[in-house]
Amino acid sequence: MRRRQFVVRTSAAVVGTALSARRVLGANERVNVALIGCGARGRLLANLVKQTPGAAVTALCDVYDQQVAQARESASEGARGFKDFREVLDQKDIDAIVVATPDHWHGIIAVSACQAGKDAYVEKPLAHNVKESRAIVEAAKRSKRIVQHGTQHRAAPHYREVQETIQSGKLGEVRYVRIWNFQNLYPNGIGREADTRPPAGLDWDLYLGPAPVVPFNRARFLGTYRWFWDYAGGWVTDFGTHRFDSFHQVMGASLCFRGPLQALRPKRLTYRARARAETSSRFRGAAVVTRSSSRRRATAATSSTARSKAASLARDGALKPLTLRTN
Repeated sequence: MRRRQFVVRTSAAVVGTALSARRVLGANERVNVALIGCGARGRLLANLVKQTPGAAVTALCDVYDQQVAQARESASEGARGFKDFREVLDQKDIDAIVVATPDHWHGIIAVSACQAGKDAYVEKPLAHNVKESRAIVEAAKRSKRIVQHGTQHRAAPHYREVQETIQSGKLGEVRYVRIWNFQNLYPNGIGREADTRPPAGLDWDLYLGPAPVVPFNRARFLGTYRWFWDYAGGWVTDFGTHRFDSFHQVMGASLCFRGPLQALRPKRLTYRARARAETSSRFRGAAVVTRSSSRRRATAATSSTARSKAASLARDGALKPLTLRTN
């Protein structure tokens, strides 16, 4: 089964569940979905939602006008365009949202959607960090909204076959599992971009949101934002989300049973540096998972500035009011 089929089934499941809820309430059977984050991944998801019977992509939202324009081909006819996700959540006719923004916005948007009474499909990783991820879980529980996380590999038949093989004991006791994802951007990595003015149609301040204020830099935007800790977690929270989840699935492990957990992360990387990240933890049954990744990358991949308090979470798991900067 191809990856596209995995996503189709996941999208259909989310829309189908929302549709069932509307039928119970006796409402219009069409589920109106808004896409928030109109990059390449978001457009793929919008196309899949649009193909799902009973669903329509009726709103598009992105901080970059060009992305909204490109996404119109993936949306339903007459889809409205927005720049601020809060305006989308104010629309009473929107039933559910698809979140395909950079990771640092996932937590705020997903929790806000629950508070606004919307169901949500959130791309992986669930959020920028564990605290924000837990806030999403708690918000979904409190609001009784449907929140689907994008770990489609769980639906793949070959992973289930591996799970059955391991759990049946055919291979004996498995005590050590190694997971990897290797790729090399040769020879210049993501390159060295100079700070410039934001392109026309981009609200750079809104893009940064809860992240530290920095000048616009093309490397921090679109396809290479994952190499900056302000917005994402690199390979570990990108493909690692799938790889770790597959480990949990085939090993039948739900929680880390006992330590230690180690993470090695360079503070600064240049195009000549080889990045290696490794995590190791012990699970029930003495199984150990280790993941390492290596690639040549360019320019600084971290920021020493702490994440803004605007994205901090209240003790009860709810987000504090978000205050956007204005110039």
